[in-house]
Amino acid sequence: MALVYLAVGAAWILGSDWAADQLFGDRAQASRFQTIKGLCFVGITAGLVYWLARRSETRLRERNRIARLHAASRISSTVLAAIGEAVLVIDADGHTILACNPAAERMFGHARHGLRGRDVGMLLADAADLALVSRVPEQPLAATGDARTPIQLRHRDGHLLAGEVTVRAIVESGWPAGSVVSMIVDVSERVRAELALQAQEAKYRRLAESTPDLIWTMNRDLVIQYANPASRAILGMDPEEVVGTRMARYLLPSEYPSLSRLFRERAALPADEDGGLLVETRLLHRDGSVVPVEVHGTVLRDVAGQPVGVQGTIRDIRQRLESAAKLRVVIDRLDSLRRVDQSISAMLPLTLLSQRVASEACTALDIDAAAVLHLVEPEHRLMPLATSGFQTSLSDGVSMRLDEGLIGRSAREGRALSVADVQDPASGFLRGDIAAAEGLRGFASAPMIVQGRVVGALAVFRRRVGALQPDELEFLELLAGQAAIGSQHVENVRRLATANEGLLSAYDANIEGWSRALDYRDHETQGHSARVTAIAVALARAAGIEGDELRFIRWGALLHDIGKMGVPDHILRKPGPLTEEERDVIRTHPTIARDLLKPIRFLERALPIPVFHHERWDGSGYPHGLAGEDIPLAARLFAVVDVFDAMRTTRPYRVGWPEARVLEHLDELAGSGLDPDLVALFRQVMPSIPECRSLAYAPDDGPAAP
Repeated sequence: MALVYLAVGAAWILGSDWAADQLFGDRAQASRFQTIKGLCFVGITAGLVYWLARRSETRLRERNRIARLHAASRISSTVLAAIGEAVLVIDADGHTILACNPAAERMFGHARHGLRGRDVGMLLADAADLALVSRVPEQPLAATGDARTPIQLRHRDGHLLAGEVTVRAIVESGWPAGSVVSMIVDVSERVRAELALQAQEAKYRRLAESTPDLIWTMNRDLVIQYANPASRAILGMDPEEVVGTRMARYLLPSEYPSLSRLFRERAALPADEDGGLLVETRLLHRDGSVVPVEVHGTVLRDVAGQPVGVQGTIRDIRQRLESAAKLRVVIDRLDSLRRVDQSISAMLPLTLLSQRVASEACTALDIDAAAVLHLVEPEHRLMPLATSGFQTSLSDGVSMRLDEGLIGRSAREGRALSVADVQDPASGFLRGDIAAAEGLRGFASAPMIVQGRVVGALAVFRRRVGALQPDELEFLELLAGQAAIGSQHVENVRRLATANEGLLSAYDANIEGWSRALDYRDHETQGHSARVTAIAVALARAAGIEGDELRFIRWGALLHDIGKMGVPDHILRKPGPLTEEERDVIRTHPTIARDLLKPIRFLERALPIPVFHHERWDGSGYPHGLAGEDIPLAARLFAVVDVFDAMRTTRPYRVGWPEARVLEHLDELAGSGLDPDLVALFRQVMPSIPECRSLAYAPDDGPAAP
């Protein structure tokens, strides 16, 4: 500005002076001209200085404004880049995208250069939503605040996004008038979560509405606040009728105090100790019936852990209780069959077995009377063998042919039959007289069949009208089958016992024959085996031995000297005392007995007497030198009897001893050669044993042995 001023001033002075010299010759005129020139110069220079100053000021202001705009632009870019929402600046035409931030790139999958200048409609799922992103709402922002509008958007790859948009007008300069800024939030995840939650809620709602369990919620006063449609089945009331009522209305008066007390106790517990409540109770249905239910409840608590109510479920357990009752019936019936099986295994007589079957039929089928009838041949008639529950006894004259009446029909068809009332003439029951006398009405019969052959029938009666149910008939058939098996088992056992007795008799005869043959071979001991056998069996009974063991003691006693079959005749029949070598031969007969009898299986249990009867209590006997209770009981017992008989019998080399002397001798051997307890027992029972008075023994008044 100073240079301009100097240049203008110099030009003005020099130019005006030259002009004055040329125009004015008069100095006074020239002076006035210089004065006017000075004034003009001042005016011109003042105007010029003013114009230059204003121009400089205007340029400075513009530069400052541009600097501020650049600074603001840099700040806006930083802010936009930091905003997590997508930001679009849209031109006043409502279509063109002027600018966007990085969040918009990420949301839509476009680069910024790919969005600038493009139509915003390409980002929308529906072109009709264009106004939602490019027009400021007509309602003032002061009223709407930052209200967001839902909108459907489209990603670059084509998939749809759920968004919410807020549109504001741009009031800052630098943007075309009418431009707007649209801030868009991607709420796809939230929408998906909300939809999933809604679907889950709908699912649970459908489940709650379709479940047979009554779902309920109550407040602290036990007033029902929610109930699902299951209330119709359990209470006979719609949910709307139940809500607002107290639980006490539906409980039996006797049940409510205890149930409410349980809920109060649960509510008083700390939250971490409240495991819920599970209890069975009974509810009143609208029709007056009582419904057994299972109640499960949980205390509802606020954030502070204080109880605010109760929620839970109520389950109708009528079917469960009915199933449990049916299961108990099945178990009871199986137990009845088990008891019949035990009776069969115990080999009870047929009459007692039939009585058990009749009793079990009454118990398991809840009937009043039962009769087990057995087929009697060749009359081909059914006769009552056992009864239960009849008020009068059925006489032997109560019988029927197998091809008559309902029982005969059941046998012919091989299945159980039942009628509701045997007093109805049309029922086909033959013994109406018995039915009338006993008050019998309902009836069923099942045949007893073994291997396709009818052996009897099981008939049952009730003193009320009504046929048996299919499951009851099925059990009746099973019980009749067990009775038939038991009957056949008893018959088989009887036949087997008869055959076994015959076989044992044959064994006895053979063994007795062997025993007599031994006695005949050893003339000195004739009759000895029979006597010691009888006495040994009697002593064994006194010692508490029973059953089959007595038989084996008998056989062992009969065969006690069978080993002497291996002893040469010249030693066995020698009339005088034996040499030591001959005694050694004699001592081999227990071992020979073992070798002879052991291969015979049915005589294995008879071996102790033939093998061990020469063992001594003190261990000095033979062949094994056993002592005390290591010697089998049967052998110890027989040793006492053998000594008694030997000492009482006269032999070629000595006379028999009187009874008193023999008893003294037994006392002397007690504790050394013989079991002292068995010696004492023998002395106690000897007077009652007839064989101890045998004529083969020396007379009591005869000479005493030396």
